[in-house]
Amino acid sequence: MTRTDLTARAIAQDLLDKTGQAMLKGDFDTFRRYFTLPHHITTYEGQRTLETIDDLHSVFEGVVAAHASDGVTRLERWVEAANWVDQTTIRHTHVASRYAGDRLLRGPHPSISILKLEDGVWRISESQYAIHDWPKAQSAFMTEAQQRAEIDCAAILRTGLDAITRAYMERDFGLLCEHVSLPLYMHGPFGRVYLTTRAELRSDFDLYDQELASHGVTEVVRKIKSAELIAKDRIMGSYLSFVLSGTELVVPSYKSFMTLERDADNHWRMCALEKGLGHLSHAAQASPSPQEVIDD
Repeated sequence: MTRTDLTARAIAQDLLDKTGQAMLKGDFDTFRRYFTLPHHITTYEGQRTLETIDDLHSVFEGVVAAHASDGVTRLERWVEAANWVDQTTIRHTHVASRYAGDRLLRGPHPSISILKLEDGVWRISESQYAIHDWPKAQSAFMTEAQQRAEIDCAAILRTGLDAITRAYMERDFGLLCEHVSLPLYMHGPFGRVYLTTRAELRSDFDLYDQELASHGVTEVVRKIKSAELIAKDRIMGSYLSFVLSGTELVVPSYKSFMTLERDADNHWRMCALEKGLGHLSHAAQASPSPQEVIDD
C-alpha cells in the first residue's frame, strides 16, 4: 500500500467503523481485536494504561453501559486528518457524535489516536478523548491516575506556554515555529483547524497578530491548572488565560488544554490545542462585557 495521507485516512476510518459498530452491538470479541495492550487512554480528568484484556473489557462495558443509559442508537465518527509517523504508525484526529435516532445526544467530541501495525493488523495503541461534558464515559475510562514524577510536566508546560505567548506578543513567528509541531490540531467553540504546513501556521499567526493589535492587548497571562505525562513522549496540561489591555480584561478568562510531544532531539513541542475560546473578534462579539474572573 502506498503511503499517502489518503491511505492513512482510509485505515483510520476503517478502524473507527469497525470498533464503533462493535460498541453499538456490545461485541467485545470484535472490539478487542483492534486494540494493543498495553493501551493508553487520556481524558481531561487524567490518564490510564490498560494492561490486560480484563482492563479493556471493563472500559468497553462502561462505555456500552453509558450508551444504553443515554439511549444511544447511532454513533457517527469521521476522520478529520491522518498522517504517517513511520511505516507502522499513523496519527489521526477524529470527531464523534452520538444520536438517539436523528436526535443528537452527545458531541461532537474531538479525539486523537495513534495506530500501530502489528502482525499485519492495524490496532489502536493510544487514545486521547475530549469528553469533559459526559461524566458517564469519563467514569468508564478513568479508574486510575498514574503519576510519573521523573518528569516535571508543569515546568515543561510552563516553558512551552511562555515561549508561545512571547512569540505572539513579540510578533516572533520563528520562535513560535520552534515550539510547534506540524501537523497542529486545534479545536475550539468556533470550529476545528488542522494546520499541516508552515504557511498555514503563518496565516493563523498573522490573524492573531492583527487581533491582538486591534484589541489593544498588552499582556497575556497563563495560569497552569494541571500537567501530566500521558505517554512516554507526550504531556497534556490545562491552563487559564487572561488577555489584558492595560489592567482590563479584553475577554473573560478561559480554560484550554494543550498537548506537547517530545521529538528526537528531546525538545517538547505543541501538537494539539483544545481552546476555550476562538479568535478574539469572535469572543468579543459573544461577550462584549467581560465578567469578573472565576478561577475554577
